[in-house]
Parts: sequence; structure tokens; C-alpha cells
Amino acid sequence: MKTRNVALTAAIMLVLSSVLATPAAALAQAGDATGGVDDPQPTSTLPAEAEIAELTPAEELFLEEKGVEGVITVQEDALGAAMYLDDEGDWVLTLPSPETAPGEVAPLWGAGICVGSFYMPIKVGSYLEWGGQNSCSSAPPNAVFPHYLDTRLRDTCQGPLCIVVDDLWKVRSNNSHYASVATVADSRSCVESGDRAYSVVAWPTVQGVQYGPFVSSTVDVDGCHVHPAPGGV
Repeated sequence: MKTRNVALTAAIMLVLSSVLATPAAALAQAGDATGGVDDPQPTSTLPAEAEIAELTPAEELFLEEKGVEGVITVQEDALGAAMYLDDEGDWVLTLPSPETAPGEVAPLWGAGICVGSFYMPIKVGSYLEWGGQNSCSSAPPNAVFPHYLDTRLRDTCQGPLCIVVDDLWKVRSNNSHYASVATVADSRSCVESGDRAYSVVAWPTVQGVQYGPFVSSTVDVDGCHVHPAPGGV
């Protein structure tokens, strides 16, 4: 995965190019909220770590059978795990393939597959709800190694010039060590009524190895400014 400095530099360059190429009226309009308070809309900005996935028809069919369809991006971490993520927040996580002998081709979809989803941040009453879930096969080797989901809630201001992102809260799934499903469901008070843009970061631990970070798309949420955890994350 790219470092924060590299991602930040890339984001700055992208913003500058957008500002130069976009009329001022369009930029002013882009900073407005796109949905109601309880109906946040995904922005058009993908995470810096994401790329549009180039898939074969067979791969598209496989992902569709797992509930991942539409515009699909892929994020790969430093260990070789890959998250195939659609614009609704659903994912398929593939673990690194084992080494193959010279001349052999490792299958793209091996046994190390998990499915899950981001619970995209949404304002419910005076709270912001968010989280995620990762589900893996209960068969070995998954069943004999710890399985968790670590998440962080991130926020920034709304608009095309908002490039500084803050980590607010971190939450780990409350499942048993060897459960096949790891779930995070968290809510935080809207301390202020400001308009913010939120995203979720996930670190799945599968077969005892932590992968990630994998980052959701960003949603604009009006009227809910969550303050960071005391002492930071």
C-alpha cells in the first residue's frame, strides 16, 4: 500500500489539476452536500490506494455471485492480499497465492477468499453509525487461526479541496478467536452539526495474519460532526 505521504502528494496533484481544469462555478457547486442528512451519497473520489479493476468475464461472474458488482476497484496491500470493492461497499478479499513452480499459473481465486462489506457511515438521529463485516470459510486453515476485523473511522471536510484526513475512532470486532464472521458495528455522537465527509478503513486478520489497510469510498454526511477519541487513535 502507498504510504500516507505518497497518497497525500498524489491527492494534492489531483486536486490542483482538477482546480485548473474545472470552472469556478462548478467547483463552488461541488462543495455542496449531495444528499439529505440521513441519506449520504458516495463522492466520485476513490481512495488513493484504489484502481479500477480489469476483470475477465469469468472473474466478473465470480464477483457478481459473491454480491460484488457494478464499478469495481481493487486495492492490494504489501503482503499481496487484494480487496475487490464495489461502489456499494461490498467486497471480496483474496489472500496471497502460494508460490508456484516455474511455468505454472496460480489460480486467481484460490481457497483463501473472504467476503464482506463496509457499513458506510450514516447519520441516524443524533448519532453516526458505521462499521464493517468480514466472512470467511469455517474450513481449515481458517478455522484454526484467529479471525478479526479492525476498523477506523476517518473524516475530512466536504468539497474538492479537502485533502487532510483525520482518524477519529478505532474498533475491533467482538467475535471469538476462530469465528467465521467478524463484525464491527459502532455509533458515535454527533457533537456538532457541521457537514463532514467520512470513510472507513479495514484491517482483516485471516489465518492469523493481518492484512490491509483497505479503504472505503467517501460519503458526505450533513449535520453530524463526530469528535475524535480522547487521546487520539
